[in-house]
Amino acid sequence: MELHFRHVSAEDPQLLSLTGQLDCYFREKYGSLTLKYEKHHDLSSLDCRMLALFGEAAAGCGGWRRMDGETAEIKRIFVLPEHRRKGIAWTLLRVLENDAARQGCTRVVLATGAEEYGALAFYQSCGYHFCEGFGDFAGDPVCACMEKLF
Repeated sequence: MELHFRHVSAEDPQLLSLTGQLDCYFREKYGSLTLKYEKHHDLSSLDCRMLALFGEAAAGCGGWRRMDGETAEIKRIFVLPEHRRKGIAWTLLRVLENDAARQGCTRVVLATGAEEYGALAFYQSCGYHFCEGFGDFAGDPVCACMEKLF
């Protein structure tokens, strides 16, 4: 089956399942510290929510929200463990970036855990560079913020 992508609503059951697994990962790794960041996980606040699918089976998800006239924030990128190392996250990220660019954005930013070394290396390989913290992440030593200009 070929990988394809679908825009979905914030209530999509597959999206909720995937983001629920992402939340479990963070709770297992960081414990109660995750409570501080839950407000940033509101799927209804995203301008775009996307599933990466093989047939009808979801392999990954992600989204973005507009921060200002030129900037989109990438959110909730997750690929199921059994589908990793197949280029899904890379392709999903490109699809999200292209969607944001079609909506007039010229810059994308993201925040991830400062100790999420695999994620940091992945985003760097996709052309992201470390930047100053933004919003609630400014000055937060637990977070690493990155950006990419189109």
